[in-house]
Amino acid sequence: MSMELKSEKRKLKIALLQIDSENSPEANLEKGKNFCTKAKELGAKNTHFNNTNGLPDDEHYTSAHDMALIARAAYAIPKFAEIVGTKNYTIPPTNKHADPTPLNNHHQMLHYYKTNKYLYDYCLGGKTGYTVVAGATLVTYAKKDGMTLRPSSKPE
Repeated sequence: MSMELKSEKRKLKIALLQIDSENSPEANLEKGKNFCTKAKELGAKNTHFNNTNGLPDDEHYTSAHDMALIARAAYAIPKFAEIVGTKNYTIPPTNKHADPTPLNNHHQMLHYYKTNKYLYDYCLGGKTGYTVVAGATLVTYAKKDGMTLRPSSKPE
């Protein structure tokens, strides 16, 4: 991948994060409170977020079980499931970019990204993440032979 394309992809990621970040800190804090309220309604007991934009915050915390509850509810939203299950997408040319911008999903169980070691034919999608504090994270789901495997509502 050319350095120019990498730079454009980085700019796009930053722009997407800024969509929420452009709001005032107070507005982001309010959204974080609303998210925490919804998480509690889903049964999450060990989760707190100050914002919904995914940017790190020293006061954010969650558990694997709570992430499973949140993901399970999110996957039930058809548009969300479609987005997290999209392997690649091309943003068409715009008045700002003459060329199309290809985007590739980095979820290695869903789509080839650097290696095919983790590809799983039945993976429907999920959410990958990484922060210095948490390291690599993954919440995902799959369907095989009519059975959907997704985050459980009960801890094992």
